[in-house]
Amino acid sequence: MALSDLSSSQLSQLIHLIKQKEALQSQIAKINEELSSLGTNEPDQPKKARRGRGRAHRAKTSDAILKELAKAGKAGMSVKDIAAATGAKAPSIAVWLYTAGKKVKGLRKIARGRFGYKTAA
Repeated sequence: MALSDLSSSQLSQLIHLIKQKEALQSQIAKINEELSSLGTNEPDQPKKARRGRGRAHRAKTSDAILKELAKAGKAGMSVKDIAAATGAKAPSIAVWLYTAGKKVKGLRKIARGRFGYKTAA
């Protein structure tokens, strides 16, 4: 439908509707500004990415476990004892012993749940 085909009453109704639409859009813009100002007083900041503990933490854990086992001598230590001495959780110690610990020379399973470490010296 072209504008030239509209009657004067239709044209005036169209103008009235456009004015109403613009008024409503300005009201919506004001409401959005108020909502955003109520949400926070600070500007939006992107969230910081979480960092894992990484290799440094694993190295500290490994060193602590091997140090405690070396102190224990031939008798070795249980997983719970190692966890208590290092401050780590027992399941974490058990997983470390059965995975990463397999690669450590001198680390041996003495009995069920008991491990010993013989240093190279």
